[in-house]
Amino acid sequence: MIRKAQRIAVICVAALTLTAMAAPAVQVWRYLSASPFPERHSLSFFPATSPTGTPPLLVFVHGGYWVESDARYGIGARLANSLSRQGIAVALVRYRLAPQHPYPAQPRDVAHALAWLHGHSGELGFDPQRVFLAGHSAGSHIVSLLALDHSWLASVGLDADRLAGVISVSGIYDVRGTSADARAHAKLYSAVFGRDPEQRSSASPVTHVRGDGPPFLVLWGGRDLPFFAAAGRDFSKRLAAAGGRVRTREITGRDHLAMMDLSGPGNPVRSELLAFLQARPR
Repeated sequence: MIRKAQRIAVICVAALTLTAMAAPAVQVWRYLSASPFPERHSLSFFPATSPTGTPPLLVFVHGGYWVESDARYGIGARLANSLSRQGIAVALVRYRLAPQHPYPAQPRDVAHALAWLHGHSGELGFDPQRVFLAGHSAGSHIVSLLALDHSWLASVGLDADRLAGVISVSGIYDVRGTSADARAHAKLYSAVFGRDPEQRSSASPVTHVRGDGPPFLVLWGGRDLPFFAAAGRDFSKRLAAAGGRVRTREITGRDHLAMMDLSGPGNPVRSELLAFLQARPR
């Protein structure tokens, strides 16, 4: 049983309200119970509604250039409401923010959240063999790093190669300081990752690309900021060249934030996500 003391609340979040349909019961949990940062070391779990069998789990990591939460945008909440109604359990993971908590706090926190989720799969009711990571913008950097650099998940007793897949939307994959985005936001990158070249290289998913990792779905928008489109193309080519399994798509007409809008009939982003998530285990 999950200890009641770890449970913060079962809440209805105003940002999640959908007038046409009853929202799923959102459960908020602390994944590091002794943490002095309970809000940041917490996650929101959305159980799948009307699943067929034991549902897969999508673990979503928000963006915000590692310094901002998702409270302003509510991207994760909308995604979870949409996908949970399609038979997908969703966990929205919060993590400590820079510059107060610089790298490596972010991937370390998300790794601990994954370990907590794996340890409670039975109680939460999802398939531990079908756990997918997903991220948007800076969140894509975090999930890609965890999936490609074995050391992060190994440090919490997990195997990155057991992930069912990784969804990266309008992501950042190179923080070494040579990319257009890193040059444009040099002070921000230094505040988050420091100035040590070795650390910056180690923190870049592009330096960990390998052919034997989990499958990737890499998306970006046709109206995305130029850097994110170029980064997605470059990262995908590197994965493919290494022999990795990767599907890519540019979503026509979508800008950086609209890439996470799953509403409307025939939504191309939702269709891509569901096709990837509904794949069976290897």
